[in-house]
Amino acid sequence: MDASRSKTSYEDALALIVRDAFALRSEVVPIESCHGRVLAEEVVAGVNVPPYARSAVDGFAVSASDLLSASEGAPVLLTVTGSSRPGSSPAPALRLGTSVRVATGAPVPDGADAVVMREVVEEHDGIARFTRAVPSRKHVITPGEDVSAGEVLLRRGRRLRPQDLGMVASLEIGALLVVRSPRVEILVTGDEIVAPGVSRTGTKIVDSNSIVVRLLAARDGAIVLPVRYVPDEPSAIEQAFRQSDADVILVSGGTSAGDEDHAPRVLASVGTLSVHGVDARPGGPTSFGRLGERWVVLLPGHPVACLAGYELFAGPLLRKLEGRGHEWPHAVVEAPLADALESVAGRTDYVRVVIDDGVVRPLSHHTGASNLSSAVRADGAILVPSDAARLERGSIVRVHLY
Repeated sequence: MDASRSKTSYEDALALIVRDAFALRSEVVPIESCHGRVLAEEVVAGVNVPPYARSAVDGFAVSASDLLSASEGAPVLLTVTGSSRPGSSPAPALRLGTSVRVATGAPVPDGADAVVMREVVEEHDGIARFTRAVPSRKHVITPGEDVSAGEVLLRRGRRLRPQDLGMVASLEIGALLVVRSPRVEILVTGDEIVAPGVSRTGTKIVDSNSIVVRLLAARDGAIVLPVRYVPDEPSAIEQAFRQSDADVILVSGGTSAGDEDHAPRVLASVGTLSVHGVDARPGGPTSFGRLGERWVVLLPGHPVACLAGYELFAGPLLRKLEGRGHEWPHAVVEAPLADALESVAGRTDYVRVVIDDGVVRPLSHHTGASNLSSAVRADGAILVPSDAARLERGSIVRVHLY
């Protein structure tokens, strides 16, 4: 592969992923394991929530018509005929001139249409004294007030949040059909690399990329398999490709066009190398393709280039496979640039920035592709588009917050 090959623009490379990546098949999963998953069906309420009228407060269930004349000077006295507690059988139906003691969340008996708070009622020897009228439905949660039977509660394609799943549980649903989470395997190449926690000797380098990529992939909904360290040998890389049962292989290192950069050549020989290098900085060596139904993304070895390659391409791919949009998964804020920012026409720049007093300042020191500390110091990154050679001071930019 010729080092002088033309690179693919960021826009065209991303468009390939958006076009060719589709949501994986669906599976039924217990609701307690559905947080963050993407719904593959509509959720329609089969029951009312709540299923029966219940009290919103501790007090006395009454018929509002019995208290129409109640006042401080002319209180209404009602016989207390029983009590209703959460989880208990409903109290007998209310009769004219009676009331029932109720606890918060307890069923409101038939014949009652209001609850009077305990604090404003005097009770003595089974007689409750009421000194004010009460409107119908006061402090009564009616059947279906939260969700009505037949109501479409959640639409297909929704990413499920804790409150969504709590509501699903209230509907007496124990499992949901969701898009399968992509399985990701990270392959780290490079004879100079040692795993985190292993003592480094000589010119060895501790692997930080797999930590970053593993956590980013988990953030994007993937099931991440154990990391594998692969020798810098074409046969070893090919074997690792063929042995993987992941939906996506993410390779760290050996992705450019040098003599020791074997991964692109191996992928091209056993599968399809759709993109070999992108016109972006950092992250230019990022490449990707397919091996059968499996996606393979080749990420640069330099830590910030690896981070950028993941965020620009691998992340969108995983989110698409999970049934989500490919867009940035975190908050984006808009703010003006503190100073002009130079770029190169035709290249997309991934610029780490801080937000200071409401303005965006690109980091100016130690920002090379190998300096991961720049991403640690940054609040986020902006993308300088390929059609902009310069962004002027005061230009409004979109900061993708980390």
